[in-house]
Amino acid sequence: MNHGEATFHWLLEHELNAASRYRRFVSLLMATSVNVSGNAAGFLQNHVRTSDRVFDMGPYSAVLLTETDPFGARSAAKRLADLSDGSPGICFAVGSFPGDGREPGEFVSTVHRRLLATAEEGSPGEGNAGDPKRPA
Repeated sequence: MNHGEATFHWLLEHELNAASRYRRFVSLLMATSVNVSGNAAGFLQNHVRTSDRVFDMGPYSAVLLTETDPFGARSAAKRLADLSDGSPGICFAVGSFPGDGREPGEFVSTVHRRLLATAEEGSPGEGNAGDPKRPA
């Protein structure tokens, strides 16, 4: 089930607080379709773990990956990119708490910047998926 923006912000804040308290990781995967006819949220809903939440945020979709470290998030982005096989032109970006932001707004902004950079490159796939070797 796709969830909306209000639920996303509430759940993100809740998960970041819990992750901080219990010293866990939380990762965020964002996806967008560079093809107008593509549907990133529908694709994600069919290919993520049942414990992951998919949020339709209008021009992009977000997946909250609880208890997922940076390596796991990048692996998920690569797996999704491989599954999408460049069609319908879905681009991905990831970030992980606490390394990519300690506050919800900062965390989302970091991942969103990566997603925009990937989409601007015009190449579907994992793109700048939070790899420390690539600039944010």
